[in-house]
Amino acid sequence: MKLSVQTKRYLIIVLGIIIFLPPISLIPSFFGSVSICGAPFCMRMLFSTEGFIAMSKVLFVGLFMLIVIFTISFFAGRFFCSYVCPIGGITELGSKIAPKKLKINYSWISAPAVRYSYLAAFIILPVLGVGSICCSYCNFSIISSLFGSVTSPASRILLITFGGMVNLAMIILLGFLAAGGRAYCNFLCPIGAIDGIFNWLGSKIKKFKRIRIDKTNCGSCGQCIEACPVWAIEKAEDNSMKINQISCITCKICIKKCPAKAISYRKG
Repeated sequence: MKLSVQTKRYLIIVLGIIIFLPPISLIPSFFGSVSICGAPFCMRMLFSTEGFIAMSKVLFVGLFMLIVIFTISFFAGRFFCSYVCPIGGITELGSKIAPKKLKINYSWISAPAVRYSYLAAFIILPVLGVGSICCSYCNFSIISSLFGSVTSPASRILLITFGGMVNLAMIILLGFLAAGGRAYCNFLCPIGAIDGIFNWLGSKIKKFKRIRIDKTNCGSCGQCIEACPVWAIEKAEDNSMKINQISCITCKICIKKCPAKAISYRKG
């Protein structure tokens, strides 16, 4: 039996959850860590007040992952976010289980405006001495603790702190109960925000493949807009659909949903 593209994607996401998150944490345990939160994995702390170069010596795996993620996104699209990332994958899969009547549609909010405002605050606030929000609103931290709570008392304690409960509430509201399951990723992931810039830059080079819409075949039905988990598709002035490459995560869900076969992963 031939598996669909989305079935394969979900299987890869599950594999990512197994090898990156507690209680198994195959890859983190190889480097002496219990999860991808903290040294030597954290990609967010590289942009802390201590400085990129200084932190890269401690967070060497995170630095390597950043280089790989941004390189792939520039040349081929955001496959880490859509296929590998266990955090975004968890919330997307969780949203499929949540009852439809409880789903919250955040597509009316300008995701890039929120995302890059948060990124600016993430980088600038520590420089101004206001304090870091690196770990305060981190889905990597709270989901790692959630899975780690099965075997780790420390993780269970973190979950019942005020910060832990706030983070958990955000994961529920912006993840499991969000339409598409990716609102947290779309609003509050600084790495995803930078990754989106690399994806957008690469999309300008026509020989690089991206999710693209053939306007001559597009029937403007809007099914792709409803299907996109990160609200990266909108109507253009000529009533055809257009993809915002700074938000697109190359999940290919829209390709399957398009009845006119106007969407494909191809060169420009």
